[in-house]
Amino acid sequence: MGNRMAKMAVLALLILLTGISHAGIVPPEIQTLLKIRDEAEEKMAKGEAWDVVPLEKTVRALVDKCLETQGAGLWEKRPEGELSFMGLLSVPDLKRGGNPFRDEALWYYLKCKASRGMELPSREEDMLHMLEMLSDDDFKASHSSIGGMLYKSCCDRALLSDTVIKKLNAVFRKRLARDADHRHDSLFKLLFLLDSRDIEADNLERLRAESLKCRKFYYGTDLPFIALVFLAQNGDRANLLRFLGLLHDCGRLLPYDTAWRLFPYVSLVRKREAVMMLGEYLKSETVIDQGDDVRPRYTGYSLVAAASLSIMLKDFPQFNFDDYKAEDRERCVAWLEQHRDYEFNGPTDWKWDNFESNILSYTRNRIFR
Repeated sequence: MGNRMAKMAVLALLILLTGISHAGIVPPEIQTLLKIRDEAEEKMAKGEAWDVVPLEKTVRALVDKCLETQGAGLWEKRPEGELSFMGLLSVPDLKRGGNPFRDEALWYYLKCKASRGMELPSREEDMLHMLEMLSDDDFKASHSSIGGMLYKSCCDRALLSDTVIKKLNAVFRKRLARDADHRHDSLFKLLFLLDSRDIEADNLERLRAESLKCRKFYYGTDLPFIALVFLAQNGDRANLLRFLGLLHDCGRLLPYDTAWRLFPYVSLVRKREAVMMLGEYLKSETVIDQGDDVRPRYTGYSLVAAASLSIMLKDFPQFNFDDYKAEDRERCVAWLEQHRDYEFNGPTDWKWDNFESNILSYTRNRIFR
């Protein structure tokens, strides 16, 4: 009896979310997902693991079908009883474990877009719809994963139209108001693609307040650190000095495990003071053997400093990131000493389909992972 009532509740929620007027016209494809969902709930209730492979295979097949039938109208509502992409995204959350149906559907769609020759929604349209989902508490279980998808798949300045920036500000405002929820919110990394002039005054003031809470480098999505880097990147002198203070440990070099995580963020801060700091690490002769199953196998302070400097500075010497040698270090150090009038590169193209170099890929993965 209890199981039957639970299934009825699930169906009622599905009807509410998808706009279906009665149970008889729930698309059979959605019924298949509901069955997988029920089986997962039963497994979790017993403390057992459940196999996600059937879910992934089913969801991907249904996304393929939606792409074939809806094409450029993927985000539009469909007649009642028809399978639709929005219907897929509205399958109810699991009681525990978020909404893997929605997350898989979105991520698979974003990944397969580049390989499709058919007419599909623009990436800007995708971004606006996903930002709208971030403003809707009906999709709260997927907010964290949607934020990650946005900064991974849409880290392209060309997508930041006035409309997108306005929507981003609205989402930032709502999420900044939730003190308990925003501390580790990956969506805020999209700030690194923006100029401080893009941020509305109330949001900028809140970011300044958040930056004051940053006492040390925290690898991940800690908002005070993100705010500190963003403000330093945009010329806020006080935050620039505080950010540079993270690059030294009481006058000593940072532990290497901290340096290789932090330096990619330094590449965002195109300031001469940041170059001077990296120049000190560039001279280091320390070599670390990470083992033959890691790329690059041989690394050290000089390599990770050189990687950031090559992104920041025009005409910085080129080198093989996977085979950085002592002569590369000497060449890079000499170039920096001889070119005091260096120029900064323009904004970096962080698009995920830009595999211009493994240095760019390494840096992008550290920042936007």
